[in-house]
Amino acid sequence: MFLAMISITEFLAVIGLVIGVFTAIAAIVVIRNTKLKIGLLISFGVVIIGSIIVLLRIAAPPQPVIPMPGPITEPAKIAPIKNLDQVLLVIEESDGTIASSLSEALRANGLHGIRATELASENAIQFKDALERLLAGQMNAGSTIPYVVVVKGELSIHSNQPLEDFAKEPYYNSTAGIELQAIDTRNGKSRRCNISGVLGQGKTENKATSNALQKTSNRIKPFAKEIASMIR
Repeated sequence: MFLAMISITEFLAVIGLVIGVFTAIAAIVVIRNTKLKIGLLISFGVVIIGSIIVLLRIAAPPQPVIPMPGPITEPAKIAPIKNLDQVLLVIEESDGTIASSLSEALRANGLHGIRATELASENAIQFKDALERLLAGQMNAGSTIPYVVVVKGELSIHSNQPLEDFAKEPYYNSTAGIELQAIDTRNGKSRRCNISGVLGQGKTENKATSNALQKTSNRIKPFAKEIASMIR
């Protein structure tokens, strides 16, 4: 029963310890030669110490096995839910006249225009980058934009020299143009609205520019219906 409970290594260590102890005792009692006695005591002392070390190592609790770290994987990114009643407006202009006018027209069609300038800067940069990749043909890029439609546009203004008339007050001319592109982020399809050559006049350059912008903003309002038809 006892032998079944211990391993072969433990058994041999115990036997070595017992033999070493008894041999050491016999060497002290029986052998008279001092040099031989010292040599035997040293030899069997080494055997006894070795056996004790083996038994102590066996009796020590096993060290836990620490698993090697596996490769670090990033969690899967979940595509944001699309806002079906909001349109992102990415329009390059100085005073927001075009975006305000288009937002007003979108409200009349049950939609809400969100200017890119209203977003956190990191979100605006992310959405613009995704939009460029979508327009370049990467269809999956649109899934990262939480708006069904994004309107991209650029306004141009050209002011002319004043019309000199010494009998009357001088008038200034300004010409405005706008290129709008509404992109469906689900499939990359788009619709365009291009308006050019809108003339504005005024006694000052600012007044002429303001008139040109106002006329341009009025002419883009029908485009809101096309945007609404893309969503619905």
